[in-house]
Amino acid sequence: MLAGSRALAQDPAAPAVPTAAPAPAPSWAPETPAPASVPPVATAPIDASDVPPPEDRPPPGARTGIQLALRTGFQVPFGQVAASSNMGDTFSGQVPIGIDLGWKFIPQLFVGLYGSLGFGGTSGATAGACAALEVTCVTASLRLGLEALVYLAPSANIDPWLGYGIGIESTGFSASNGNQTVSDAVAGWEFGHFMVGVDFRLTKYIGLGPLLDFSLGQYSSESTKDASGNSTNGSIAQQALHEWLLIGGRVSFYP
Repeated sequence: MLAGSRALAQDPAAPAVPTAAPAPAPSWAPETPAPASVPPVATAPIDASDVPPPEDRPPPGARTGIQLALRTGFQVPFGQVAASSNMGDTFSGQVPIGIDLGWKFIPQLFVGLYGSLGFGGTSGATAGACAALEVTCVTASLRLGLEALVYLAPSANIDPWLGYGIGIESTGFSASNGNQTVSDAVAGWEFGHFMVGVDFRLTKYIGLGPLLDFSLGQYSSESTKDASGNSTNGSIAQQALHEWLLIGGRVSFYP
């Protein structure tokens, strides 16, 4: 039988073996649609001038919005209360507690309010008088104003900054023996409030760093209160310039 099969396969006159026709598709089968031609997508040419250069884009990590900072340190006075009175004759160094509150309109610029309250002791002739009279003497200073800070690297973890402010200042001392208190305070403009510092951004929300603060002002008025409680107010005739130098640090929130 194998031989007959080979002969049949080799014999061209042998009849062809019919093959099964493909089964017709069932009536319920959906017709396969012909593939639609996809029109080409029109693209406009890209103008390189429309793409801002990297230096004009906001740096990653920089932010805008509200910002709060707390500062402290040690400040020492220089200059004169008036033409005939030195700051060192009455005021010693002080420890201030300050606050900055404002808004970063762009990552590089903060504009807001500053305020600080400092406490310390007396110095020079005033300290000698307090010791001789056996009274307790303290000094205090208050500063309020407007300020602007410029951040040099607002997206970096180490962000140096510069600042300038202008406002008002009041500094005074009081002496008390437990039953009676006398006080003397001077006030005036703070023309220049110059600051420099660095923020080390510990997290996205907190920064910590050192600062140096130098202020220049002039007292123009004086207010005194005697042991009986009587107050006297007046202007300082011979005005002079004075300075405060603060070395300290600050904690910033949302730097």
